[in-house]
Amino acid sequence: ILCVKPTEAKLAHLYYLPKTNKPGTPLRPIVSGLKHPTIKISKYLDELLRPLFDKIALKTTFTSGFDAMKQLYEWSTYNLREETLRCTIDVVDLYTMIPQTEGVLAIKTMLDYLKLKQIGGLKVETIIRLSRFVIKNNYFSYEG
Repeated sequence: ILCVKPTEAKLAHLYYLPKTNKPGTPLRPIVSGLKHPTIKISKYLDELLRPLFDKIALKTTFTSGFDAMKQLYEWSTYNLREETLRCTIDVVDLYTMIPQTEGVLAIKTMLDYLKLKQIGGLKVETIIRLSRFVIKNNYFSYEG
């Protein structure tokens, strides 16, 4: 069920889209892997892990300008002071900059924090192994 049929599998491919809102119009790398051999495992892991991550990140994630103002107001009542510095960060090529080992470790750290032994009937160790498998087999072609 988590396998792509060998006759339908295709290597992911890399292409670029221009960032027209940035000076010098830098390129954004896109890896399209809709028929990649690991796509079904990736989607399955995403379905298992995304709700857990979203729950953890809920208190520090803004979904709109209104939400940001509401959260800042709530935070100001207990831990923001006048001298608190606020900033925004633009991370360049985040996806391509995450080292494989640290990516899997981040997943394990999140699951350890939640003190879960199983998710969706899978042991945490199995989820870690599947994550490692997907990351280590995330190949793509360029101009080929």
